[in-house]
Amino acid sequence: MTSSSIIDLDARRVYKHPPIIEAIVEFTFGGGEDWNLTIPGRLYERVRDSYPGEPQQREIVEANWGTEGADGVDPPNQGLALTVSKKSERVVFSSDNKLLMVGPAVLSVHSLAPYEGWESLHARATDALEKYCEVARPECISSIGLRYVNRIKLPGPTVAFEEYFTVAQALPATGFPPNLGAFFDRMELYYEEIPARIAFTWASVNSDDPEAAVFLLDLDLRWRDKTPFENADSNLADLRGRERAAFESLITNKLREIFDADQIA
Repeated sequence: MTSSSIIDLDARRVYKHPPIIEAIVEFTFGGGEDWNLTIPGRLYERVRDSYPGEPQQREIVEANWGTEGADGVDPPNQGLALTVSKKSERVVFSSDNKLLMVGPAVLSVHSLAPYEGWESLHARATDALEKYCEVARPECISSIGLRYVNRIKLPGPTVAFEEYFTVAQALPATGFPPNLGAFFDRMELYYEEIPARIAFTWASVNSDDPEAAVFLLDLDLRWRDKTPFENADSNLADLRGRERAAFESLITNKLREIFDADQIA
């Protein structure tokens, strides 16, 4: 993808009913104060007006598909592998569907459904970053992550992919039965002009409605090189433009009409 294919955030399409069930901005850091529980305590004093919920500790256990040994290799030669990592506890500050999480050398801002919009999420992320830096005084930003998880519900228990998506699941005409029951597809791609990658995961998920088909569309981008603090905002905006370009390239006008309907199932 070239820079000319990045969507201008000021001119992007805004849907009445975006399918986003979670959007995440994450910063990881190098150097700074050694981790201790005074850091989230001091951070909470600075953000409590925005996150009035009682702070909670949460143990994060993640299982992700990724490329083993990808750090420092661009692009990696390894195949995908399931990596299970148990992370240390994070402290969570909350306000309804908005979350702020802080842990050892990591800060993340989360937007749950209903999605608040990029302007609000972006403002919360930059504000949290500024306040975290005041408290923990990191030496650098090691990476910036941006992830959008979309849940797309379509009418009918079976779907003609080409009506809604520009990508499809297909197998040879012979050797397999014709009816696709479920699928999981994941790819990682590396940009040439910036030190970033995008992981695209597309899968069918269970539906509680027998007359509907549900799909998960997950776009996970990461700026993998160190970022000067003064460049964090522009690099994050760059990732957001690329995420929008990727999302819009995957869907058809028929699906856009569903997102823009006055009501959505």
